[in-house]
Amino acid sequence: MRQEAKTRILELLRRLPGKVSVVARQPDTGETLEYQAQLPHVAASVIKIPVMVEAFRQQAAGLLDFDAEVVLRPEDKMPSCGALTYMHDGLRVNVRDLVTLMIILSDNTATNLMIERLGCENVNRAMALLGLSPGTCLRRKLFDAERSAQGIENTVNAGDYEAPFTAVDKG
Repeated sequence: MRQEAKTRILELLRRLPGKVSVVARQPDTGETLEYQAQLPHVAASVIKIPVMVEAFRQQAAGLLDFDAEVVLRPEDKMPSCGALTYMHDGLRVNVRDLVTLMIILSDNTATNLMIERLGCENVNRAMALLGLSPGTCLRRKLFDAERSAQGIENTVNAGDYEAPFTAVDKG
């Protein structure tokens, strides 16, 4: 990317209201453009990626059986995204299905069931081992209004989501 283009993009980013972070990498050259890459943001559904990574790590370590069944209870159902909220109580799904629903449908119920099963501490430990900063942190399940009101939020930063892919590209 030409320096003038980078400078112009950075100028535009600085003028945007609110908190903005950007990490963009040119795949063929590896050249990057970063703006406030380590600034933590409330994670929303992006936190599902670390949860998925920890699920696969635990499966590979023999700590998590992807065929294990989970029974859907009324208190498990979360609003918004996904399918499980609309399914009948007592539905039996396996862990593999929960991970799949969490990622392809952004299912919040599946995510919370996986967080419960994996543990926040384990997800955070795995992210630290991958070299992610403390800015990416799973502190609670989704839609935990009480903890959210206390200012306890899941956070991510743009730099953490670019770094592992750069490492993969480099072999």
